[in-house]
Amino acid sequence: MKTIAAAVFVLCLCAGALAQKDNSVLKSDKKQDSSISNKKWPVKYAGAKVELVLPGQSARFKTGEETVLEIPAASISEVGYDTSSHNLGWPYLKDAGAAMGAGEAVILAPFFLASAAILLPFKSTKHFVRILWEDKGSTFEALLEVRKQDCHAVLDELQRLSGKPWVDLPKARKKLVGEIKQAKGRSASLEIDRNVVLNGVEMKPGRYQAVFLERPGNRGEVYFFRGTDVNPERIYTHAVVNVETLNSETTDSGVTYVVEHGVETINAIQFPGKKLVLVSGAPPVRVAK
Repeated sequence: MKTIAAAVFVLCLCAGALAQKDNSVLKSDKKQDSSISNKKWPVKYAGAKVELVLPGQSARFKTGEETVLEIPAASISEVGYDTSSHNLGWPYLKDAGAAMGAGEAVILAPFFLASAAILLPFKSTKHFVRILWEDKGSTFEALLEVRKQDCHAVLDELQRLSGKPWVDLPKARKKLVGEIKQAKGRSASLEIDRNVVLNGVEMKPGRYQAVFLERPGNRGEVYFFRGTDVNPERIYTHAVVNVETLNSETTDSGVTYVVEHGVETINAIQFPGKKLVLVSGAPPVRVAK
């Protein structure tokens, strides 16, 4: 009898331990579910109120139970904070998205967050988060209006999700304006003799000033200003370039053109002793409305 009683006692202990373990697992699961469910924020996307949900593998935009957009974490290339929704690239991206929805074939230009978003430095009291992601060789942007109290939490979670440190665009603007001011004395005067489109911006014939900022690895950026003056607060458009050193002693500046995707754009710019070959000049194809 003692043996049976002892066996029953041991079984009860085992059952109690298993029950305690099951409860612990359930609590852990509930805690994890709660943690995931808390990673959601009300935002505005494309003018509509949606819910941003970050469950761990993607960024989802939902209205009720319906997911209207999902961005895989591995596809996110950049995340940025901004105080303005104004951007010369953004209207073209919206037009392209609408056209794709209508079944049109649209080619998007390479899109560089820090430099592209600086072109029109408007300020507001609103807070925005920009997400760039890659899909089938094209780059897309989602612009979110976020509540002030949620902004840092959203940015930090997107940084954790993507593995990409988020960019403070207002600070990037200030830094770039300072660099252009320092380099404006070395600007080159260019004569554009035809209508071209550069990074989604139409450049009409006329005089432009070009400021070149050199970067490591034979790379750089060129910023264009309409007219005869360089105003760092009024960048007309920009381009990322590869730098080739020229052997000639020429001090002339000039422009060569190329047709890409049926639209004429700038192919290269000659600076004194340098040839700047554009790598971000392919414009979005214009879509007939």
